[in-house]
Amino acid sequence: MGRSLAAFALAIVGLCHPVSGASADEMDISLARLCQREGAACADPDGDGVYARDDDAWRGIMTQFGYALAPPLASGARTTGMRHFYLGLETSVVQLDDGAEYWANGTEGDRLSGVERRNRFVDSVLTMTRLHLRKGLPWGLELGLSAGRIFNTSYWTWGASLKIALMEGFREGLAAWVPDVAIRGSVQTLTGDDEFSLTVPSLDVVVSKPLVLGRAAVLTPILGAQFVWIMADSESVDLSPGRDQWAECGNLVDRSGGSSEPWTLPSPACTGSVTDYGNETEFPRLRVFRSRLVVGFNFRYRLLQLGATIHWDLKSPSSDSDVPEGVNRQYNLTLVAGVVY
Repeated sequence: MGRSLAAFALAIVGLCHPVSGASADEMDISLARLCQREGAACADPDGDGVYARDDDAWRGIMTQFGYALAPPLASGARTTGMRHFYLGLETSVVQLDDGAEYWANGTEGDRLSGVERRNRFVDSVLTMTRLHLRKGLPWGLELGLSAGRIFNTSYWTWGASLKIALMEGFREGLAAWVPDVAIRGSVQTLTGDDEFSLTVPSLDVVVSKPLVLGRAAVLTPILGAQFVWIMADSESVDLSPGRDQWAECGNLVDRSGGSSEPWTLPSPACTGSVTDYGNETEFPRLRVFRSRLVVGFNFRYRLLQLGATIHWDLKSPSSDSDVPEGVNRQYNLTLVAGVVY
């Protein structure tokens, strides 16, 4: 176990090394841009400089982004066993509604997009790569840890899972035809943005059956169902980042009455406009349930393991009462390459 954890740590260092710079990338989410609009400008219903927040855009972008963050089901039901571990690189490609207004309005885009307050060229897919370590434990348990990077963003993903093999390893008699069955609980979270937090727990049911091909090769078809809970929470967001609240407030005056007592603090008040303080807001908490079907395979030759799985929605996301109309179904294609030692 010590050697496997050391290998996992070295792999994370290798993944982190090429990343540099602190500037926002094109597909970074910008909640400050999620305002209701009149043309290219934020809507100002009362004419007082306080912009209208677009809650439906927040729900749409978090529903799709949470789906992309959900941990893929990329292995069969059988565990690695107590004596072995798996270390692999998993790359997921997730479909986005790139034509949706909430993606155009709610992501950073290129430098010119900063002037327009919208992303002119939204990616049609979100691609992320994870390093995944799995280690078998006693009683049919398997612990998993993952760390990943979402391309064209500044975000990192971190995950953990625990799989319980209900049936595995039957090899003789009629029982040899019984497939392996397991249940996996996972949680995935995101770092790299101070405007929101996003956590995605999931529960998987997976059925698989290793098929021996020759003396050193094994093909394992995979069939599974995954239940995903998207939990998104907004921090304080400034809908008017180009305005200076402090400057608009103007000079401060002391309304304490000139008291000389040392414990009396002054009571400052604005002499200018305070309307821009109304642009400090928080989007409503979002809790969305999504379910998806998973089909795929793993191919193992000696220590090398390759695989592919595809995930797609069993029902429309808009069937959830918290998701606005027009948020379409998505798919997730995950490719795997790793070693089992």
